[in-house]
Amino acid sequence: MPELTLVPIDRMSPDGASPAALRLSEFPCLVGRGPDCDLSLNDPMVSREHCRLDWQDGNPIVEDLASRNGTRINGETIHRRSPLREGDLLQLARTVFAVRLHSELPAGMPRPGFDRRE
Repeated sequence: MPELTLVPIDRMSPDGASPAALRLSEFPCLVGRGPDCDLSLNDPMVSREHCRLDWQDGNPIVEDLASRNGTRINGETIHRRSPLREGDLLQLARTVFAVRLHSELPAGMPRPGFDRRE
């Protein structure tokens, strides 16, 4: 089963803790602030249904869902389904993640922060 890990970059949760790295293994994965999202982000600039993460031809892709504040890969705004590669910076509004493919999380990685809905 494909896996994708999103490592938060330079963002603190409201309680001052570093947010947890997110290991995703169920796709497609709807990302946003809405109650029906698979991955809910605590960022008021993220749209209710911001983007969708999925796999195509064995590679992870991201699709912006007409979000208000955009989805960017390495600083470039995307307008169609776009591939994600190891080390890319995925920016959803002002929330930024480093993309890790099939990698183990470093020991001691902090866990509080974002809410991964089951």
